[in-house]
Amino acid sequence: MSEISQRTPAVVSRAAGNTVGPAVAALCSMAGVALGHPELAPASVPIGALAGSVAEEAVNAADVLWQQRRHRVERFAVEAETSAGVSIDQLLEEAVADPAVLEMLARATEAAARSLDEAKIDLLARIFVGCLHDTAKVDEAIILVEALRQLEAPHMRLLAILAKPGPHLVPARPTEDRPRTPENMARIPTWRVEDILNEDAGLKGAFDALIARLYALGLVYDEGSGRLDFEPLWFLTALGRACVQYLGERGSVLR
Repeated sequence: MSEISQRTPAVVSRAAGNTVGPAVAALCSMAGVALGHPELAPASVPIGALAGSVAEEAVNAADVLWQQRRHRVERFAVEAETSAGVSIDQLLEEAVADPAVLEMLARATEAAARSLDEAKIDLLARIFVGCLHDTAKVDEAIILVEALRQLEAPHMRLLAILAKPGPHLVPARPTEDRPRTPENMARIPTWRVEDILNEDAGLKGAFDALIARLYALGLVYDEGSGRLDFEPLWFLTALGRACVQYLGERGSVLR
């Protein structure tokens, strides 16, 4: 927990007995949602602390935010039930039996509550169910959840494109994990930037930022890096492929 999130409850507690403006009260409420401190929510602010004609609207704004996050968590639960074929109660019982799975569930639920994209919420739920049935995947699942916190719908549209065989074939290069053998040096399908944008022209304006984020998270790799023509040639890493596998058929309709 950050120093700010540790100090905020005490600061608000000392100020709660004083009359504050509606904007300050609203910000306190929003901080309670963002930092996970229920004591900062509207119900904890004394009536005398709310001053001004828009105090009710300020309280309503925080309440709406809570309701939105609750609906997202509900969607997460429904998708988890659908993917697993059992009730969320049973899934919770199974998760409690493994501390690592329970921690992964907590992170996935928190990420889902903050997500503005339904496909991302569904993806988080499937990742949870996937590691629940194969605890060997828990570490990978936690990494994917932490990566998904930083991804939005356009990132997943780009991942869905890269999940298909690219139209540009190039000889693979040897690496530490891929020594030079006839099998490893076969030509591999990659995606040039122009090929990607032909698939989804809507990614053009933000493409550099989108691909940079995926690259930083280890989800994609540039096979063209260091080649003579310096043309980027993108494809999914093993972690990127794992992420797309959880997307399943939904990936084809993200656009």
